[in-house]
Amino acid sequence: MGIYILLILPSLLLGLWAQARVKRNMGKYSKVANIRGLTGEQTARQILDSQGLYDVPVEESRFRSRSPEAGCRITTIRVSAPCA
Repeated sequence: MGIYILLILPSLLLGLWAQARVKRNMGKYSKVANIRGLTGEQTARQILDSQGLYDVPVEESRFRSRSPEAGCRITTIRVSAPCA
């Protein structure tokens, strides 16, 4: 039983440390505006337009989603709502 604690405890502590770092950095950098002052929607639109994808709509989303599976056709780009 003691060996399991010795194996699990470092992993648990490392995971908690990593989670705290990510949370701290997200809090810090979510308040920093980008240099050009563009929203996520404007940035997504510019990227799509630069690649000739004028027919792909960009919508606001309140939730973050995972990237689509490789090989899937993207029909809509959803961007997170701006932080207040």
